[in-house]
Amino acid sequence: MPPNRFWSSVWTVGGFLLLITLLQMLADTIVTLFGLLDLAPAARQWVLGISHAVVPIIGALTYVNWRWGWKSDNAGLRLTPAAGFWLLPGLAGGLALAGVAFLIGGWGRAPELNLAAAPLLRAALMSAALFGVELALRGIAISRFQQDLSGRDVLILALAAPVVWVVLTAMFGLGWPDPAIRAHFGGLAGLAFSVLLSLLFLQTQSVWLVAGVHIGLYLGRTVLGLTYSQLGLLVVSAVPAAVLLWLELNRMRTIRPSGPGRGRRRVVYGKTVRGPWGPH
Repeated sequence: MPPNRFWSSVWTVGGFLLLITLLQMLADTIVTLFGLLDLAPAARQWVLGISHAVVPIIGALTYVNWRWGWKSDNAGLRLTPAAGFWLLPGLAGGLALAGVAFLIGGWGRAPELNLAAAPLLRAALMSAALFGVELALRGIAISRFQQDLSGRDVLILALAAPVVWVVLTAMFGLGWPDPAIRAHFGGLAGLAFSVLLSLLFLQTQSVWLVAGVHIGLYLGRTVLGLTYSQLGLLVVSAVPAAVLLWLELNRMRTIRPSGPGRGRRRVVYGKTVRGPWGPH
């Protein structure tokens, strides 16, 4: 793979993620400037929660449609009932991971349910924020790598990009992803879980399924009280990740790229028009 094509794809995805991050920070700043958070300090968590649930999803889909000519289908987010159904198996899988990790941490413990109205609403907002993170870091970023590149380049970038971006935003104090979400990527266990999600997207091409797994793990811990240790999360993530990695490597050996030096091509649905930066 020519180095210029590799790095061109990296910079393209990096620019997209930087734009979404800056857009989120701008939205949070606007709320602060208007004094909405100062008038009701208790509402800060709710306002920011709504912002992080809405802005990344709308911003990401608007940008890729305008700049790349992509519809949601091109990023693994097919807006059909059959595609959306895969959110449910994803949720079940995430809850199962949380349950097994909970059991690994020690038998005899009882989960502590947290079913009050306020925590459930916060969990719903965080779930939407997690969906936006998976759409951007997995659905759009990996799909772009697949269109530009092929083979091991796609695999390496798909596994590395989400973790690298979360680490960079934490180092420079950027406001997206939310610090509470960054904790899901921390340590060896978080790295294994991120690898699992990336491999799952490579195998299924479904944001619904991948986001469902992440949301299910989060809800299992915060709502159902299935608290788990880093060791538990590492075990339940590393084992299926190893299986998916084997499947992905096997698929790469048997499937040829769709063009000379090109990655997987996707159909762009909808009308193509010319914008200020080229066709989109």
